[in-house]
Amino acid sequence: MQKFTPTVSNLKETFLKTLFLLGCLLTAITQVEGQTSIPPSFAAPAGSINTAEPGFLVKVHQLPGGVQRDPRHDLDTVELQLAGELRDEDGVPYENEADLMDTSYESNQDGYFIVEGVINFSDATDPFLDTIGNEGNFTPDDKYPAIPGFGNGENLNDDFAMEILTFLELKEGLNRLGVNSNEGFRFTIGVGTNTKDAFAVQPAGAVFGGARGGGNTEWDLEVQEAGIYPVRLIHWDGGGTAAIEFYSMMGEERILINDSSNVNSIKAYRTATGSAPTAVSVLPRPGATGIFPRPTITIELQDGEAQIDRDSIELSFSGTDITGDARIQKSGTITTIQYLTPDFLAPNSVQSATLQFSDTNNVMREHTWSFEIANFVNLTADLAYPLDTKDSSAPGFLGTVRQAREGAGLAASVSRANSQIRDTLVDPFSGDIFANEASQQSFTVDGVVNFVESLDDAEQPEKGNFTAPDSADSLFPGIPGSGGHDNQYAIELSTYLELKAGLYAIGVNSQDGFQLATGADARDVFDVQILGQAEGTRPVPTDDVMILNVESDGLYSFRLLQFESSDDPIVNFTIPTDGGALEFFSLDPNEFAEDPETAQKILINDSGNPNSIKAWQKLTNIEPTYVHSVFPAPDATSVSVTTSIEAVIENLPSGTPVTLKVNGEEVNARVSRQRTVTYQPDELFERGSTVQVELTYGEITNTWNFTTSTGEVAILITNVGEKESDLAIKARLEQQFGFDVLLIDDDTVDNRDTETGKFLIDDAKALDAKLVYVSSPVNSNKAGAQAWHASGIPLVNVEQADIDNFQYATGGGGIANNVTAVVISAPEHPIAAGFPEGEVTFTDGFLPGSSTGSHHAGNNPIEGDTVTTVATLPGGQAALMGFDKGTELLDGTITTARMAHLAITGDDQFRSFNENGLKLFDALIAWVLEIDPPTTEPEVFSFHPVTLQGGQITLSWEGNATLQEAATVTGPWRNSADQSTPQTVPAEGIKFFRLVP
Repeated sequence: MQKFTPTVSNLKETFLKTLFLLGCLLTAITQVEGQTSIPPSFAAPAGSINTAEPGFLVKVHQLPGGVQRDPRHDLDTVELQLAGELRDEDGVPYENEADLMDTSYESNQDGYFIVEGVINFSDATDPFLDTIGNEGNFTPDDKYPAIPGFGNGENLNDDFAMEILTFLELKEGLNRLGVNSNEGFRFTIGVGTNTKDAFAVQPAGAVFGGARGGGNTEWDLEVQEAGIYPVRLIHWDGGGTAAIEFYSMMGEERILINDSSNVNSIKAYRTATGSAPTAVSVLPRPGATGIFPRPTITIELQDGEAQIDRDSIELSFSGTDITGDARIQKSGTITTIQYLTPDFLAPNSVQSATLQFSDTNNVMREHTWSFEIANFVNLTADLAYPLDTKDSSAPGFLGTVRQAREGAGLAASVSRANSQIRDTLVDPFSGDIFANEASQQSFTVDGVVNFVESLDDAEQPEKGNFTAPDSADSLFPGIPGSGGHDNQYAIELSTYLELKAGLYAIGVNSQDGFQLATGADARDVFDVQILGQAEGTRPVPTDDVMILNVESDGLYSFRLLQFESSDDPIVNFTIPTDGGALEFFSLDPNEFAEDPETAQKILINDSGNPNSIKAWQKLTNIEPTYVHSVFPAPDATSVSVTTSIEAVIENLPSGTPVTLKVNGEEVNARVSRQRTVTYQPDELFERGSTVQVELTYGEITNTWNFTTSTGEVAILITNVGEKESDLAIKARLEQQFGFDVLLIDDDTVDNRDTETGKFLIDDAKALDAKLVYVSSPVNSNKAGAQAWHASGIPLVNVEQADIDNFQYATGGGGIANNVTAVVISAPEHPIAAGFPEGEVTFTDGFLPGSSTGSHHAGNNPIEGDTVTTVATLPGGQAALMGFDKGTELLDGTITTARMAHLAITGDDQFRSFNENGLKLFDALIAWVLEIDPPTTEPEVFSFHPVTLQGGQITLSWEGNATLQEAATVTGPWRNSADQSTPQTVPAEGIKFFRLVP
């Protein structure tokens, strides 16, 4: 049997620094710079494909009126829709509203439409309306099967998913394929006669998982032996127009697959006349992450016309043949192979397995796949309290809830929630700690944690994994509060879980974010271990599972924090969402080891389930000492220079000495009620300085830092919560330019209807704002409703819809291509950042699932001696423009402050900027402010040569960097558990490493 060794070459700066491959594990799939090699064993057996039936089989599913996939461009969600398993809030599968009786195409007995020609569909083609689409590379377009359907009310073409099955006749050597799609797609190659084999391969690059208005994605296949190969192509649409083309390339020419009019077209066949053995399921799944530390490898193989030869089966794990230790059984046509790993595997380790077998026709197959073990946490014996110290009269949880006023616009972050729950969150409007509007401040839960915001609102039904009638949801304690609203809150639940030694899978289902921690007392600000957390907002409740290894029986302190952000944001960054939810549960460890996705979930402290983990509110004779809160909070920024410093220590034994140091010097702090430590400096702190605080009580010392306000305000106008890049822009303005950045929602500056409660130019002047930055995600014309160009405040605009509002062009247009470079046209200008004339790459790639390639260019911008187009997009549109003071704009305004247009950040692209992009950004901001650009020394780090000795590879590097690892060169990448240098790892399996800042 032929075997293949993976090779990696020309690994570029896409991965930031150095990557390298460990070991020489044999595998059937090799990826090299976007090229995937397909072995002969993937081909259909000779004579098993019906070459008299050309074309494709197509299945379509459309969601009902008013229903959208959520998330709309998530592959797993699309697959659920195609399988008919996407369900409504009552757990009922959505009806298929596609036109399954579409007479434009014939159907087979399995309900698939037959497409004998090519895949070149557009929803603009509709014989009923007598319209013809002309989208993409090939025109005119054919009609989609079953679309328009009957779903989505007036939008009969939206929210559908499509599965396309075929067998492609591929030549030996390089085959370049492509898809032009509006919107997403994914291409996979199956095995034998099964397009959906469990070992099906997605070639490198053969996917687009986001929204786009039409674009080409192309990839290479290295076919080792000519043959006919099973293929599955899925495609989906969200809102707006839809189109798809499936083609190959010969040189620069694109050729539709199965185009009978082109002799160079790849032939496609829609049916098989025979069946080959297939892999029905594989667990853990290839590329899976978060796998239980002692997994069970399970493979189910199904006979075809040829039967699987049981004696030929060989299974190896981590390079060791374990066939003799595996259980191999056959029932009917199904052969099941199972192997339980005897030991716990290292956290974050990448494990690999290889299966080979042959059938009675002597066709041999080999598959190697890898998966990543979860980053489990050891709960050490020193954290355990004796089991007999539980207060058996108080089962459950102690709770605290805090809610801010409606419209507070709180950040969707763990740090905000922690500050809020500890009463250290400052209201930016008043400068005081947010008042608590929750209807109660503290509470107890003697049952389970299974909360939602509302039970009687049609828009807020029961949510999550546990619902009525078996596990009915309860309302969040204290919500809604005195203000009558149900957002802007944080909730804390503390408990002691009764755990025996062994492995546990603990889950949190939350909307929005959460944090789960443990420690001697998990409520401590400092001395805790974070088990898991989720930042940001979630449109639906989402599961996070954490793996724990408990070293000894005992009671362990846990703290669960959950937060909900805002439905009506005003100032700070958050994403508007509907509703909040929280569940705290465990999973059956044996079932989780076999398949994490189907393991049974059990609510913690469910008295009706004997397998439920017990929870206790408190201990009987032990009161741990812990730091409840400190102010200013750790890593707080823009802190007032007049601030006092405060720490609250709970359960501090009488007579315990307490000292406080500020910037290394002990200060005269006051300790009241044996718990609150307060220090009010006699002098103001220095503006823009970092303050270090050291708190000591007894033998325990904790330190934290905070940064004082610079007093220099920058206004960042955005569609608050729309894209995370605005947080990155905010951080850049703070860190590189020293600003206190105020995020202002575009609704708040839109004064077209009323000025009441709005943020106006006069408000910005009252704050002595030094910069106004209008970001890309703003809604059309809202930011431009005020004449910021005439305010006298330096202005940077990114939004195309405001180009005419700010009077430097007659309008703007979006450039949807995935542009990664600009062309410097005026290298002498400061905005050019010293780059010479010509092309400069400002980003090495794009964020998955984000519409990052959209750029906002102006139409016919004004010209003059005070106007400079510093850089253009590849199409010639202005990318970077500077308007000096004294520029006459279209409405006759003479600028008294500099303005600039920045067309390269896109809605969510700033996070993907490389060093060149950041340099251009900094230079533009500095020019507008009339200051020198900030200078930063680039971080230097690199790997030392790798050494191999005694079956161990030694890694070492220089520089301050984070080591990351992945099972494939394309990721997903995760921080390595061991960050020490040097370190040794076993020379087995496949693993990639890289260094990142």
